[in-house]
Parts: sequence; structure tokens; C-alpha cells
Amino acid sequence: MNEQLRELVKERLSNAVNCPAKDDVIEEITADLTEKYNDLVTGGMEPEAAMAQMQDSMGDLSEVVDFINEANRRSEEANKTSNNPFAGLDDLMRQLGKSLKPSMKEVAGDLKNAANHFSAAARGAAREAKGPLQDIARSVKDSVKSAAKSVSSTFDGRKYRYDYTVPATELTGVEVRTSGGDVTFGVSQDDNIYIVELSASELTEDKLARIVSQDGVLHIAQGQKFSAGSVLFNYGMLSSDFEVYLPQRAWQTVNVTTIGGDVVLERDLEVSELSLHTTSGDLECPDLRCGAAKIQTVSGDVRTSGAFDQLKVSSVSGDCDVSGTAKSLVINTTSGDLGIHLTDMPQELKMDTVSGDTRLHLPDNDGFTLRYQRVSGDVRSDFDLKTSLNAKSGTAVYLSGGSGRDYSMQTISGDLRIFRR
Repeated sequence: MNEQLRELVKERLSNAVNCPAKDDVIEEITADLTEKYNDLVTGGMEPEAAMAQMQDSMGDLSEVVDFINEANRRSEEANKTSNNPFAGLDDLMRQLGKSLKPSMKEVAGDLKNAANHFSAAARGAAREAKGPLQDIARSVKDSVKSAAKSVSSTFDGRKYRYDYTVPATELTGVEVRTSGGDVTFGVSQDDNIYIVELSASELTEDKLARIVSQDGVLHIAQGQKFSAGSVLFNYGMLSSDFEVYLPQRAWQTVNVTTIGGDVVLERDLEVSELSLHTTSGDLECPDLRCGAAKIQTVSGDVRTSGAFDQLKVSSVSGDCDVSGTAKSLVINTTSGDLGIHLTDMPQELKMDTVSGDTRLHLPDNDGFTLRYQRVSGDVRSDFDLKTSLNAKSGTAVYLSGGSGRDYSMQTISGDLRIFRR
């Protein structure tokens, strides 16, 4: 059945130019369809009906065909005329974003961001190729140079492990950028930052993680092959997992960007500015202490808890579960469900969903004001509100309305349920 689905995908993409990116897209779509087909058959659906559903669910792939052809053309032009393998990719991504559905626009934006991140890394690699290694070393702090030179490697029978050590004395922030690998943060037992890179294949020196410091921030970037196909479809892209162990103290910034990997943070991480971004990976951040946190994913789930001054969470189809305290909480999703469990009343609370359901748990309090807008979703509350929630839009007040506690909720078809803790 896998071959039958693959041939079906090939037929739908027959007008796309033959290139490595096309082959990779075929394999990704085939794998996804095969998994869904097997789930349907296992659930009792007849094979013929399951196959028909897979054919219908694939839809029109003409935009994907145009995207592959244009990406391949620009990649060939870049190889001929520029050392930058992503020349012109910004315009392509903007054109793609205009033509796709809202959820896919988010994906296009993520891919564009990934292109920008990896383009910068590619330019760094090109500079290294033009000059001797000692020229590059002069631009890097002593601590990072020694870490790069002292990298050690082992093999446990399943994965290759590469260990790096960086003194953290002058560092106030960490930035990690990777493609498909997971990123996990742990606690260091001394004043050093320890980085573990895990790869299914042995890495040559040019493919090891690139670790540099600039203005007090340690930048960790995954080594990889650079091509338009790499950024758009993960073709030729390395996929190492990273473990980063930080000394347990307050950090100014922690920034993680990954396309398909999960991100897991150690409990009780304290950071002033936190930014986590993934396309399809899950984000798990327990018991954080943050000033401002921004957590974004397209299809992954988000689970976070702790104390925040400002917390912004967004997802397209993934579920979001937030608990703890937040002075300001802004959370939105398209089709994912929202679960919000607050132990203190926030000053600002904004919830926005299209079809996902929202479960809001609030402590008993001295009042708040809820401004709501819905199309078909149901809105209910355990609190004795002064105003009915039966209208399509309106303002509901609990007790005195609170002191500046003006909350808002918008939904199309999702339900909102407010629970008293």
C-alpha cells in the first residue's frame, strides 16, 4: 500500500521538475498518508474506503508543484551567480504566503525565518572557506575557541555524542538554532555551560555544531549542508539533538528556534526574556520564572507553567496548556484547544481561537470584566456574572468588575468554559 500511495503522490506532482527537493516532498507526503491510511484500516475502515479518503484528503497540489519548480530554479541561479544559496528566497516565501490558507501561511513564515537563520550560518561557512582557520579564530572569544578545540566524541552503539565545554562567566544569554533535532536544557553543576550534540551519523569537523559568543550571548547553531532544498524540505539537512546544561542562575535571554524538534526546559529556569519557536515540535516548559516569554508553534503542543510577567503563546493546530501566574497572558490558536489554570488573577488576559475549545480555571476573586465575541461557540461560567452570556457578543461582569481586570475572549465555533478553582 505504501508503494501505491507513493505512485499516487508522484502522479499529483508529475509537473514538478525532478530534483532532490521533489523526491523528499514525495517521501514526506507518502509517509504521512501511509500513517493515516493504516490508522483508518486499523480502526475498522475498509481498505478501499481508506484509500479513497487518502486521495480526497490530498487535494490540489498545484501550489506545491509551483513552489518546487520555483525553488529549484532559484537554487540553480544562486549556484551560478552567488555565494549565497538563499538569494531571492525572501520573495519566494512572500509569494507563497499570499497564496496559501491561513494555517499554511504560518508554516511559510516559519520556513522563511528558518531560511534567514540558516542563510546567516551559510554566509559564516563561506567566510571560513575563504580564509585560514586562524583568521576565524581571532573573531571568537578565547573560551569559545578552546571549547571548539577540546570537543570530545564517543559512540554508544546508537548515536554519536560530541561534548563541548564553554566557561559561562561573561555570558548572560544563550541562543540555539537547529533544523529537525530536539533541544533540551538542563542544569550544570558548576560555572561552565556543557553542550552535548547527539547524531545518528558520524559528523566531520565541518558538520559539527558551530558555537560562538557575541555580546555576552552564546550562539549554538547546527552544522549542515546548505541549499534551498535543505531549508524548504529538510533535504540534506543534519538533524542532531542538543542538550544544553546551564549554571543555575538568572539569565538575561534564552532563545531557541527549531523546525521539527521538541524543546524541553529544565524546571525552575530563571530568565528575563524567553523566546521558543518550533514548526511541528512540542514545547514543554515546567515551573519557569520569566519576565517576558514568547512561545510559538504551528502544529506542536505547548505545556508551560510557572510565574510570568508577560506570556504570549500561539499555536495553529496544537493544544496549549498553561498554568501558574501571569500578570499579562495572551494566548491564541486556530484549531487547538486551550487549557488555562491560573492561581492568581492576571491584570491582562486575551484568548483567541477559531474552532478550539477553551477551559479557563480562575481562583475565587473580587471581580473581573469579560468582553466576549462568538459566532456559534458556547460560553458558560461558574462565576455568578451580572450579564448573560447568551448574546453573540457582549460584556459580562463579576462582582465589582475588578480593578483594571478587563479580559477578552474571541471564538468562531469553539466553546469557552470558565471554572472557579
